[in-house]
Amino acid sequence: MMTTAHTISSGTSANPTLSSSSSSCSSSMTVPVLIAGGGPVGLYEAYLLTKMGIQVHIIDREMGPSPFSRAIGIHSRSMEILQMSGLIDEFLAQGQSMTDFSFFMGPKKVATIPFLGERSSTHYGFVLALEQARTSNILIKELDKLGVRVNYGWELLDTKVVEESGHHTFVETTIRRALSCEDTTANGRKPIGEVSPLDEQAGREYEMQVVRSEYLVAADGGRSTVRHKLNIGFPGRTLINKVMLCDGTFECDMELTGMTFIHGVNKKTLLAFSLSEGITRFVLEAGQMEPDEDISATLQDITIEKFEELANAIIAPAKLKVKESKWLTIFRVNERRAEHFVHKNRIFLAGDSAHVHSPAGGQGLNTGLQDAHNLAWKLAFVLNKVAPEALLETYQEREAMADRAIALSSKLLNRNIEMGVISLIRRRIFYALSPIIVPIMKAFGYEPEVSMLDIHYKENTLNMAHATQAAPAAEFQVG
Repeated sequence: MMTTAHTISSGTSANPTLSSSSSSCSSSMTVPVLIAGGGPVGLYEAYLLTKMGIQVHIIDREMGPSPFSRAIGIHSRSMEILQMSGLIDEFLAQGQSMTDFSFFMGPKKVATIPFLGERSSTHYGFVLALEQARTSNILIKELDKLGVRVNYGWELLDTKVVEESGHHTFVETTIRRALSCEDTTANGRKPIGEVSPLDEQAGREYEMQVVRSEYLVAADGGRSTVRHKLNIGFPGRTLINKVMLCDGTFECDMELTGMTFIHGVNKKTLLAFSLSEGITRFVLEAGQMEPDEDISATLQDITIEKFEELANAIIAPAKLKVKESKWLTIFRVNERRAEHFVHKNRIFLAGDSAHVHSPAGGQGLNTGLQDAHNLAWKLAFVLNKVAPEALLETYQEREAMADRAIALSSKLLNRNIEMGVISLIRRRIFYALSPIIVPIMKAFGYEPEVSMLDIHYKENTLNMAHATQAAPAAEFQVG
């Protein structure tokens, strides 16, 4: 155990205080904020806190940034907070703006519909197509400029809130790093691209650390170790539908640019999204799980040929052929939300550790970035003694936002994979009435809530209206 004094500085030094223990492979450290998880949510949290003068230590169990594209869309509200954070220019420079999508019935284009609609008032009336790997790289480079690096290869083993005499409370977290590790992502087939330490073996040596922090931000993903260690429930459901995803270059009889929704005569749907460097993301429904089916085994069996077979059945009589695959995977959708996001006002769940759902609508990454944005300024205010610790309790308002994201993505997924006679009738009605429906959709957009511009928090002490308050007359920057 460490013997460092209770007071933890919120200074901006990039290197937390380390003290060697009796073992050559063990140490301890103190830091105001420990961040578990080096994905976009953890990186953005680290960036925001560092910019506000708070020292952070960020760890990730993988051996380096994930190379996989994963989430690919940044929505209007997220772009607004990136503007507030001073990051928007780099994101816009690396991403591609998509303002509308094409709607097909089989190989026939029915309509081109704007994503947000003509009545939208945001400065960012589009979806920014940007692969998650690029998002992470932007944030890593920005952190590097600030003297902060991600500590890769460190696995969180345990964490707890400690209350000492004198009413001082802190978080104690044990982490370790295997002195030899293996990369399990060589074949690119893992659904989330994990890199894991070798299984425990007799005589294997680990470097251990005990981290003492004022606060812990758990951005460690859907299988969050922090959430499990704290016994925070993760209720919800796992759908029986399988979703196949392929990123690559292709040849096709159809024009697939920007965002494309194709409803096939076989009552299934193919979605296509143009990414950078000529890459296209394809997503399609790949049937239902059998009672005794193991998704891990299914993952090992998927092939480009199987993807082409399913895709061509949807777009028939047109044909699609994959020239080069960058990523091919299959997964089941989980819809789950942590029972609470705040533990003893010291540990906070953010991103996938707090909520997971279908990729339909691209709500996951965006909700996570907004979690980080909501939490960062509150932590900074408390650590800089500008606000009382009670401010941190308001982070629980993000729970309702997670519920919203889960409900919306579930609705969109069900719309895309619905099957049977009723589905076919609905699509034929849309086709027949498109001269009437499309002008309405051009005014209001296809699915305006996907942009997340309609998000409003329930009234609390932070956002109550007062008669003496007036809205600012012009735009202003925060941070």
